[in-house]
Amino acid sequence: MIKCFNLSILMLIAVLFFGCESDDNCTKTIQIPQYTYSNGQSYVYYTEQEVSCDFEEAVDEPAQTGNELENFTYEVLLFEYTQDTGNNSHRLQMEIKLNNSNNYAVTGYPYFSIAIDGMVTSSAYANLASENCLGIAANSSCVFTLDIEEDSTLLGAPSAMELVAVKYYVTE
Repeated sequence: MIKCFNLSILMLIAVLFFGCESDDNCTKTIQIPQYTYSNGQSYVYYTEQEVSCDFEEAVDEPAQTGNELENFTYEVLLFEYTQDTGNNSHRLQMEIKLNNSNNYAVTGYPYFSIAIDGMVTSSAYANLASENCLGIAANSSCVFTLDIEEDSTLLGAPSAMELVAVKYYVTE
């Protein structure tokens, strides 16, 4: 997976540097995610690149396992991002009520799409959550709970995070 990701970054860089020139002088600034891994954790930071206005940004949708749960809804109880906690870190807190309106229990995982400084990224966050809702009983709910605080001195901190969507994928 890391090799494929690195290949897509190299392709993006190649397009940025060897792309066709346009007679139009219109440019825009895009943010390119940069990933690093340390002690089993992944970290993301962004670099900026000026490109022509007609440059189409690629959106990679991660491959999913399982089928999307029908009759699924969610309610945001808490979504709070703190860019500067006062101790050189940033913090993301989420409490999302996941509702299974089906007459059967499900086993699977929630999948969150979050805009980080305007760029949408998706993740299950299951390994970081204190309550990951890997199962929801029939006609029931589960509150997904996440509270992570990360060091901002290593890679900086995003200026904003916003919840875009939540899906639930059934694995059994």
